[in-house]
Amino acid sequence: MDKMRRRTVFRHLALLPVLAAAPGILRAQKMWPTKPVKLMVGFAPGGGVDGMARLVASKLAERLGQPVVVENKTGATGTICSEFVARSGPDGYTLQLAHLSSNVLAALLLAKGKFHPVADFTPIVQLGTNPLLKDSDGDTIPDDIEVCPSVGACDLVTIANAPFAG
Repeated sequence: MDKMRRRTVFRHLALLPVLAAAPGILRAQKMWPTKPVKLMVGFAPGGGVDGMARLVASKLAERLGQPVVVENKTGATGTICSEFVARSGPDGYTLQLAHLSSNVLAALLLAKGKFHPVADFTPIVQLGTNPLLKDSDGDTIPDDIEVCPSVGACDLVTIANAPFAG
């Protein structure tokens, strides 16, 4: 055997103990979750977001085989809850049912610097959407307003503040 071939054989032999131990190492890792999961809600109990959180928690607990506990942490338009979740360890045991108002708008207006809406959170799933449009008389949408997803936020503010010409 030449020198180069002998080195290759020794390298492969040196890997054998690592490969032999690999199945035991992989089996030693516990599957998530191994303890109850908290689903944080930044709004009052009994409201729409709380109701959705309880439905999600029930189904999630069935799928995970662990309890999912809904905890309401209200105040400051949901930013108290968002700050709590942002400071929790990134272990997957503290989740948040968040809303645009608590994690983006209020983060920029109220919670200035207490958490970052992008860097401090990892989105998992979008549960629903909440269209926002102000109707001046409460019954009809004026014919001259087109409602579509491409309308920008500034345009929506302009539309919401415009006098109704009906």
